[in-house]
Amino acid sequence: MARNDASSRWIAGAALALAAFACSGGEPDAQRSPVLPPVGAGAPAPPERAPADIALGAASDIAREPNDVDWSGGDAAHGQRLFAEHCAICHGGGGAGDGIATPALNPKPRDFTDGRFYLDGDANNRTGEDVDLARVIQFGPAAFGGSNSMTPWKDSLSEADVRDLVAHIRTLDHAGATGG
Repeated sequence: MARNDASSRWIAGAALALAAFACSGGEPDAQRSPVLPPVGAGAPAPPERAPADIALGAASDIAREPNDVDWSGGDAAHGQRLFAEHCAICHGGGGAGDGIATPALNPKPRDFTDGRFYLDGDANNRTGEDVDLARVIQFGPAAFGGSNSMTPWKDSLSEADVRDLVAHIRTLDHAGATGG
């Protein structure tokens, strides 16, 4: 009986390691980005330039690209199914950042239940907009200065799928902080 328990623990551990590796896109821990700063951290904009100009100037190439997609109005029910299939292993079924792969990830996955987002996917100096969430899903957080633990989904999910995921992520906000 002891051998079966040891085998079960080994299999569970191997499954967790494999899940963490899959969530990280196969990147070694040493290449991961540090934890993002809290909201509002950073130097204020110089008075002679508008904040949006500064954000655009400091933005990644992807964030500088114009957005011609309306990311609002997605189907949250379909987004929930996609989330369960692609995102819950890291973000958890309820979006609290507590998926089964979370113990192996650094930094930890975003907790969507608090409604706080740190990445500005369109370089307009406002975070948490639908376009920000959509671009992070499509290109991964690393494209906007965040962690490379989450892989980009642009080649795997359609624009409609991303819109539906954004709609579902909005339903996870228990703090009521996100807007669109």
